[in-house]
Amino acid sequence: MARAERERLWSQTLSHRIRELAWSPEGRHLAASYDGRDSDRQGKAEFGVWLLDAGNGAVEATFTDHEQMPSGWHFTPQTAPS
Repeated sequence: MARAERERLWSQTLSHRIRELAWSPEGRHLAASYDGRDSDRQGKAEFGVWLLDAGNGAVEATFTDHEQMPSGWHFTPQTAPS
């Protein structure tokens, strides 16, 4: 059995603790839900989701203002316009 070559594609330091990850069906995006309760910031707890480019780790979108930790979520396939 041949050993698979492993190579780090990217590394990303994010400002909050990551709770859940989900890959998009085509593998181009990674969604990460975050929990900011333990952050150094004062005030209301922060919960949300970052949408990352799976190729380079760049944050492409941020979904914020959740009152509770987003959980049990997933990508859904897009339908082509008619």
